[in-house]
Amino acid sequence: MKKVIILAVIACLGLGTGVFFATKIQDGTISQIISGNDVLQSGPWNVKHPKWSGTLVKNGKNRLRSNVNGDTATIISAKNGVLTVKWDRWGTESFKCNTQNSCTLK
Repeated sequence: MKKVIILAVIACLGLGTGVFFATKIQDGTISQIISGNDVLQSGPWNVKHPKWSGTLVKNGKNRLRSNVNGDTATIISAKNGVLTVKWDRWGTESFKCNTQNSCTLK
């Protein structure tokens, strides 16, 4: 009887882990989930802003550059589907991004 209970507990834990990974897979790949890397952190980001659209490319560890006008910014956060940047010459903006790094101003 003890073995049956142990096997049932292990089966439930396996099922729970499978459900967890299945829900997380929608936001990134297994290697990114296991390593703790968010999909957004790699860039480049295709951005649609009400006043412009273009590509933001990483330009150093926490820096990026716009291909539209060359403006640069510091990456404040790039996780949970939101890219938040502090522009050097403007303010702080957040962009909602999908898993293909296609982003719109939030």
